Amino acid sequence: MRNKICPITFTYQEKTYRGFDTGYTLLSEGAYTDAGRGKRTRTLCYLHEASHTEWRVHESVYPDYGAREWQVDVVATADTDVLSDVGYELCIEGQNGRIIGNHGDAVKQYALYDIALSEGEAVFENTDGRPTHGVFPYFRVETDAAKTIAVLSWQGTWYARFAQTEAGVTMKGGQVGVSTRLLQGEVFRVPLLLLLPYESDSVNAWRRFYVDTQMPLMNGKTIPPMVAIFNGQCEGLTAERIEAAYDTYLRNGIKPDLWWCDAGWGTDGTGPHNPRDQWYMGVNFEWDYSRFPDALGGFGRRLQADGAGLLLWFEAECVRTPPEQEADFYAYHPDFKPEYFLGTYQYEWCGLTMTARLMNLGDPEARAWLVDRVCACMDEANATVYRQDFNIPPITVFRGADALDRRGMTENLYCQGYLAYLDALLARYPGMLMDSCASGGGRLDLETMRRMVPLHYSDHQDVYPADSETRIYMTQVVNHWFPYVKNFAGAPALADRYARRAAFSAMISPGFTFGELEGADFATLRLLIQEWKSVNAAYLGDMYDLEIPDRSAETVKGYQYMTREGDFGFAVVLVPGECPVTEYVLRPKGLDPTRLYTVKDLNREGSILTTADGRTLMESGIALSVQARDSYLITLFAK
Repeated sequence: MRNKICPITFTYQEKTYRGFDTGYTLLSEGAYTDAGRGKRTRTLCYLHEASHTEWRVHESVYPDYGAREWQVDVVATADTDVLSDVGYELCIEGQNGRIIGNHGDAVKQYALYDIALSEGEAVFENTDGRPTHGVFPYFRVETDAAKTIAVLSWQGTWYARFAQTEAGVTMKGGQVGVSTRLLQGEVFRVPLLLLLPYESDSVNAWRRFYVDTQMPLMNGKTIPPMVAIFNGQCEGLTAERIEAAYDTYLRNGIKPDLWWCDAGWGTDGTGPHNPRDQWYMGVNFEWDYSRFPDALGGFGRRLQADGAGLLLWFEAECVRTPPEQEADFYAYHPDFKPEYFLGTYQYEWCGLTMTARLMNLGDPEARAWLVDRVCACMDEANATVYRQDFNIPPITVFRGADALDRRGMTENLYCQGYLAYLDALLARYPGMLMDSCASGGGRLDLETMRRMVPLHYSDHQDVYPADSETRIYMTQVVNHWFPYVKNFAGAPALADRYARRAAFSAMISPGFTFGELEGADFATLRLLIQEWKSVNAAYLGDMYDLEIPDRSAETVKGYQYMTREGDFGFAVVLVPGECPVTEYVLRPKGLDPTRLYTVKDLNREGSILTTADGRTLMESGIALSVQARDSYLITLFAK
């Protein structure tokens, strides 16, 4: 790969600059220092002479992985003219280029693609301001000379364009639509770009890199597999009903690691109440004391005494108090300034006209106000896990706040403020686990994924809980990038053995509504958890697709996990209801050819299928008799 110096590009006063070769003065060049977890970083500072801006290049390398990243802050020492098209332009050597990856959540539901650049340019662009809705800024770039994972991390709108040239595959990327003056003292941030080379197994090259150097830690340790019981509903919540539900699970032998308290505990924004009992018409940074007199504080303490924690949901950036109650909102929050709102987004949803005012996270004062209120809610509840949702596309608000000569600046400051907001929470609660959600998997950019995990990677599992094929597909694809996600294990997941194992993931979340609890199938839930516990040690290890992920009800699904040490692994084979296959040969991957493995079938109470060396198993496979609407859980123990 060329471009050892940061491959920045932008236009100023009709002149386009590429790299830092001309038009700049090097002000300082820091030495690499150890940033922990295999990362070394330095900062180089350049003065761009024409605009009098300082370009602070934060460059990091990961020697164990050969990875390199850049993130640039542009600091205005005086008011500037318009900067535009600020981003990166780099070249990856080789011909016959291909871009391989998957789309994002929402409409495209993580659909896979493999694009030959011989057929033309490959263009990806996020347009709603939630960076992984529809598109996904993680790319595998393969040529006849190099293989590179290229990641563009931005928390708003972004673009990436790839083209085959005589020099190699060119990549251009950055924030969408930037054309802005900078005011003295202002900082414009260029999205982060990371490049990771790999030889053949791109999935595990990335997973190992991510787990070792990027994935958030929980209290300084790798996040363990967990059972997180969900309230089961977001309306009709009271402290008494939640406590009673917890008692019911305990009586039936289900002890959680976390209690997942999602939406439904906030106020209407005009006092400590929410008479509508609707999370989407109020605020989510203060407790409804009419239904939660102690803000679940006693319940949080009880969970901690039981060795568990409390996960608490927020959609803190949005205020949804209806417009007719706006004056009452300000009256109840006398320290809240109108300028803390960046703008309003109004839309139709389920026959209702929804109004959401977006907090201005780019304003440090507004951000501090919000941090204090969110932390007060966490403290009152004795909550231990923070979950953030974001259910509006913010781009119309961003653009509505921009002057004509400041296009892209509101978004840029907001994205900087969003990361600062998360960092402020982590400063208050060091080592806290945090979950990123934006109507599902809308905020899975890398800088967010360094601070949070994508437990709720798609709303599809809420809306279509019985759609096992899509659940299997999404879980498999998302786990190529992020080893720690959650699947719901409510009533639809207990229908049969196929549905049960379709719910497997690093975190599983049982969740019956209050009305379902008394008649719930706890025996099957206990079986699901027992099976899951018998294999979950491998989730953060290596992952292999035994079958290419798809959503068809007619094709066999299959994947495998192995611990890094190679001493244990498991494979799941899922046969949908319309699949005609009756015989299937499972060919494990990633085994040590010389080690002996004992292969067991959990469908037959762990009976031994065979004992063989890794080479034999990978080449000859394991013959299984299968049937439609069933699944097969196979374990591999190395001797």
